[in-house]
Amino acid sequence: MDEIQSAAAPGDGKRREEKRREEKRREEKREREEKRRERREEKREKRREEKEKRREEKRREEKRREEKRRVHKDFSGSLHGQKKGIPNINYHFLI
Repeated sequence: MDEIQSAAAPGDGKRREEKRREEKRREEKREREEKRRERREEKREKRREEKEKRREEKRREEKRREEKRRVHKDFSGSLHGQKKGIPNINYHFLI
């Protein structure tokens, strides 16, 4: 009987050690996944911010263009019949 128990004991230790290693591997894998998830989320947030920045810049640029168009339309009658695109010498003084 003692022989059977002593024979089982070394195998038991191996199984415990293997379980510990397996648990350690799982924990490391979880940590890597968590870090990966965090990095992905940070990148996603950064892209979102960049996208919003570009949208805001486009809005500002469009407003500026619209303002230029509006000013041009306001004074288009004052260009004394000149073709649009050809600057009038007096146009500078009108603004």
